[in-house]
Amino acid sequence: RRGHQPSDDYYLAECYYDMKDYKRTVEYIRKAIDEELVPVGRENRPYSILIQSLILLDAPREEIEKAVQMGLAKYPGTAEFRLLSAFGAWRGKDYLRAEVELNEGIAMSGKKKPETAVSLMVDETKNLIPTAYWYLGQLAAWKKDRQAAVELYVKALQMNKHRSEILQSLMRLLKGVDALDVIEMLDALYDKKADAAFLVTVLMQTGHSKEALYYERLTDGMMTDFTRFFLAGRYEAAGALAVDEGMALSGLGYWLTETKKLPPAELSMLLPSKGEDEEKRQKNLRRVFS
Repeated sequence: RRGHQPSDDYYLAECYYDMKDYKRTVEYIRKAIDEELVPVGRENRPYSILIQSLILLDAPREEIEKAVQMGLAKYPGTAEFRLLSAFGAWRGKDYLRAEVELNEGIAMSGKKKPETAVSLMVDETKNLIPTAYWYLGQLAAWKKDRQAAVELYVKALQMNKHRSEILQSLMRLLKGVDALDVIEMLDALYDKKADAAFLVTVLMQTGHSKEALYYERLTDGMMTDFTRFFLAGRYEAAGALAVDEGMALSGLGYWLTETKKLPPAELSMLLPSKGEDEEKRQKNLRRVFS
């Protein structure tokens, strides 16, 4: 009713950004920057949106760098701008530039900002640093510098220990390392009781079966006996258990079709399947056995 107001531009940019319409995001966020009409404490947000939108539009590096410099000129020492630019270089597979900018962004984050700098309520730098260390770790791994890669991955996890993709990178790098050494490293990073389930999931995904068995004992029982036997290398015991369970399941299926007159096509409900509604499956099982 009141028509468009200059103060609307920032909020329109946020809306278009959420809708992934980056071209319109850039249009409105530039207006918001020119007008300097943004919420108090979020003064850096327009520059961050502008940088990320330009990256997602595959804008020329020169244009992205110009946006970064605009942000740094307005809010000196804000490492967020440099790190976002580094992530854009990584996205574009410009790894040499990414490495330089990642290190620059990390260095900026460790420096004290000028006393004249605006105190920002929403500074994403702390949330970006773990990813910066992760990327640098990957670069070190590609260079075959395993020690440096491990140190960088550990730094990333010390800041955000539940980033599964970072832990996966570390565990893949440590494939072949003695299990006791791996466990010692993980115990230093994690609460082995509270984080056991998380660790088991990642360790299973990355082929660290001995370590997974160690932490699984600290959970409420994430694995079946078959899985425990198999991961422990007790293949005969795992095979025997699978045969016993298979025979039991076969016998149950026969009893259901003969006694309960359950159509053979419905026997699949005995086993859970990916994407199935478990509550519905349990309800059907109760119906069958009632």
